[in-house]
Amino acid sequence: MTIFGLNSPELFVLLVITLVILGIKRIEKGLDLLSRLLKFLLSNQSSIDKKAKKKELKKDNEETQKKEEEITKIEEKPNVKEKELKKDDEETQKKEEEITKIEEKPNVKEKELKKDDRRNSKERGGNNKN
Repeated sequence: MTIFGLNSPELFVLLVITLVILGIKRIEKGLDLLSRLLKFLLSNQSSIDKKAKKKELKKDNEETQKKEEEITKIEEKPNVKEKELKKDDEETQKKEEEITKIEEKPNVKEKELKKDDRRNSKERGGNNKN
C-alpha cells in the first residue's frame, strides 16, 4: 500500500514520530481541524454561513450565562457577609443574655438574704417586746 509515494512501514514511522512530537490530544485536535477543513471544502457556502451563525449564537448564550453567573456570585458574597454579621450579632446577644442571667442570680440571692434579715430582725424585735 502506498500513499503519496510512501510505503506502509514508512507511513508507520512517520505516524509514530508525529505522535511522539505532538502528543495524543494535539493529534485529536489536528484530526478534527482536518475533518472541518474537508467539510468546508466540500460543502456549500450557505450551509457554512448557517453553521457559523449557530456557533456564534451558542457562544453569545454561553457568554451571557457566564456573566449572569458572575453577577449572582457577586450578589451572593454580600449576602454571605450579612449572614456572618447576623451570626455574630446573635452570638453577642446570647453572651449578653448569659451575662445578665449570671448577674441576676446574685441579685436574687441578695434579695433572699435581705428578706431573711428582715424576718430575723422582726423576730428579734418581737422577742424584745415580751
